[in-house]
Amino acid sequence: MNAYLRIAPGLMLLCLFACSADPGQPANGAVGAHVWFASSTGIELTEAWVYDTWGPDAGPPSSGTACSTLDRAAMSSDQLAALAQLVLIPLADSCSVDGYDYHQLTVMDGDGGPVSYRDTGCNFLRVEGATAMLPPGAFTANLFPLTTSISCPQ
Repeated sequence: MNAYLRIAPGLMLLCLFACSADPGQPANGAVGAHVWFASSTGIELTEAWVYDTWGPDAGPPSSGTACSTLDRAAMSSDQLAALAQLVLIPLADSCSVDGYDYHQLTVMDGDGGPVSYRDTGCNFLRVEGATAMLPPGAFTANLFPLTTSISCPQ
């Protein structure tokens, strides 16, 4: 819901909360909202995983992160198109019992600070305060390759 402070008849001055750049679009971070805009300048994409092992001869758990940082100017037209089509979906509140694997997308924007989204709705893995999530499988390795050889942002 958008709220406005009315100064004079017919004059809308200030959007107070839950506003989106386009009145026809859902508020930023809501189900159905886009995550990539004309003002977006780049992304940080991180995959994080932890898998537990079971049994008396099981080795240590497998865990790690892989990431990539891309500026808009360095992205391919396919990458830009994929980001432009990406919309948030309802949270799927499911957590696995033996580990996890999720992607976090942080979008840098010229009109504001960075905003992060994850493709998990698991209550202890989702971005704090999230009301929607990225669709699982949105970041394929051939379109958005990640590397474990660099230090990933936390």
